[in-house]
Amino acid sequence: MEDFLIKNFSQNDIEKELDFVGFDEAYLKTASNKFVSNLYKIYSLTPIQAVILKQTALSCGTDCAVHRDVVTQTVEKSDVILFGTNSQIKNIIKKLYIQPFGLKILAKNLEEKLSGASKKWIGKTYIMGILNITDNSFSDGGEFFEKEKALEHFSQLLSDGADIVDIGAESTAPKSEPIPQEAELERLEPILPECRKLFPKTIISVDTRNALTAKSAIGMGADIINDVSGMMHDEKMVEVLTNSEADIVLTFDDEIKTEKTLDETIKGLMRRVELCEQNGIARNRIILDAGLGFNKTFEQNIELIKNASELCSLDFPVLYGISRKSFIQKITGLLPKETEEANISIGAYLATQGVNILRVHNVKGHKIGLNALDKVIYD
Repeated sequence: MEDFLIKNFSQNDIEKELDFVGFDEAYLKTASNKFVSNLYKIYSLTPIQAVILKQTALSCGTDCAVHRDVVTQTVEKSDVILFGTNSQIKNIIKKLYIQPFGLKILAKNLEEKLSGASKKWIGKTYIMGILNITDNSFSDGGEFFEKEKALEHFSQLLSDGADIVDIGAESTAPKSEPIPQEAELERLEPILPECRKLFPKTIISVDTRNALTAKSAIGMGADIINDVSGMMHDEKMVEVLTNSEADIVLTFDDEIKTEKTLDETIKGLMRRVELCEQNGIARNRIILDAGLGFNKTFEQNIELIKNASELCSLDFPVLYGISRKSFIQKITGLLPKETEEANISIGAYLATQGVNILRVHNVKGHKIGLNALDKVIYD
């Protein structure tokens, strides 16, 4: 007897595959909910919340994994892994809405997750071009320090296909010496207003950790503040963003001392999101950055790239800054400007994982590669 032929297929194709096997067309939508499965990790539930969720999942024909000491309530918090089809998760949500202990909020969060929260920066992979008006950036320090060269490079980035231009006046590369905010502003003031005037429709980001710089940059026309400290460097940054309409890129730059690189990154980013929300900064203004290269080991950088899809599942736009980072040099054994093909390759992988924005030096090369990829993913 011949072997049976078996294949895997994407859950996105479930309706098409049901149609191919001759399933009743009138019930395609209903049936797809029974076949599409979800695997969620929910962080930091109390033992009683975890127990109720597990019992609820079991009553709906599925299950969830909790810490082994939840039953004895000898653990303070438990992360939970919940599995279920769309239909099962919907039933769990209904039951959680009538439960105490804050589980109504969990029901709402699961409902939003299941429906797919709306967010900016969808429909293609956006390219953020880099304009460093510094004298010590690791890759191009000093090249665009003069005003005319900076304006020329800004224009070239747009011609090459940049959707956003990120202007940095202070290098935040490892071991770089900080500069006074006044010096940072002196570099920005001749350039940023001119860029805004010459390119009124361009999305301009300013790479700064300093509140005074951010406030002035927004006044000069910046649309996004890209704070690599996640608003932890300058306590006044929260106030500046609260009193503006600019978007904020939140980076998790803390040193990770456990093996749970992705979990620690997610928790760190969510602490920063919570800070934003507590101060009236709406979720739709927030972009998350995994923080590649910032206090990360080689292995941690690789893990954050491999698991980008999990970071993208948080329903926030996600930015990755991969360009010419030292871990790519370590992979290839090449100098920063010799790693462009490797950068484009990794960028393409990240795009397939759902990353919304790539911050890069070589805009033209990435644009060609991502245009082709976007046709496959989004068209």
